[in-house]
Amino acid sequence: MSIEKLRDKYQQKADYYWECYQMDGQASALRAHERNEELADALTKAINAAPISEELAELKWLVLDLDPDDERGDLVTAVKRLQKRVREGKVI
Repeated sequence: MSIEKLRDKYQQKADYYWECYQMDGQASALRAHERNEELADALTKAINAAPISEELAELKWLVLDLDPDDERGDLVTAVKRLQKRVREGKVI
């Protein structure tokens, strides 16, 4: 079973128990919802870990390539470019 399918399975369980909790208010249904929601969130983070790690490694190299002794003003432009990239969500 793929990690995405496993995540979807736990999210479906979380949604089911949330509906059960909304209908009868039982604390056990709320706990089951929270437990399954946490598992689904953890699996989502695991799925996203590799792309985020790659983007952060790329950002590290871009920062290391900056030349602090640049007298032409290119450093300011380069830093602004990196800031824009982060603001646009290209690096999380």
